[in-house]
Amino acid sequence: MSSVTTSDLIDEVFRGLQLSLGSFASLVHRTDHTLEATEGKLRAAEEKVAALKLKNAELETLVAAESARASQSNDLAAKLAKGVDKLKASLKEEREALATEKAAREDEERAHEQTKAKFSELVAEEHRKAVMEYKRSDAHIDQITGLFKDGYNHCLKELSKTYPDLDLSPVRPPSDDSDVEDVGAEVPVRSGTDDPSAEATSLYHTVPKRPRYIIECRSDLVIS
Repeated sequence: MSSVTTSDLIDEVFRGLQLSLGSFASLVHRTDHTLEATEGKLRAAEEKVAALKLKNAELETLVAAESARASQSNDLAAKLAKGVDKLKASLKEEREALATEKAAREDEERAHEQTKAKFSELVAEEHRKAVMEYKRSDAHIDQITGLFKDGYNHCLKELSKTYPDLDLSPVRPPSDDSDVEDVGAEVPVRSGTDDPSAEATSLYHTVPKRPRYIIECRSDLVIS
């Protein structure tokens, strides 16, 4: 019959349980340590994730701000391009208007110059006609005749002063109906005599004939 008693069995079972409990406690301890380490790593990972999320949020904010600035820049560039196009169109219209105005002004100036030239021609023609009419008028002829007579008498006076011994009584101004070119023909020439009047008459005939109504006397009086 076996000598193992119930008490021994109970002790054996109890020792086995103690060993099992020790192993379990050791396992639990190792598990707790591993769990704490895992929890530490998890917290570190969560902190990194939070930091990454914060960094991502900052980056998203920067990207949004940059996108907003880019959008504003694009809008501004579009507005500037539109403004430049309007300015170019305005400058083109202004240049065309200035060119049209310049052409119109040049046409007006040419027309004015043509009108001025025609007016000058008309004035010159009317002046020429007026001068010709005046030259043909009795008043002009009377004026020239009077001037000629005054010059003629002045020449006789100067001749008398220069040659006091000359008898100039036969010398007379021509009549109103005579030409200056025929003045010498009215005075008879008496040659071959010592009479001073004959010398004066001969001297008178040596004076070169002048155009009508023009007389010079000793180069100190010109009447025209």
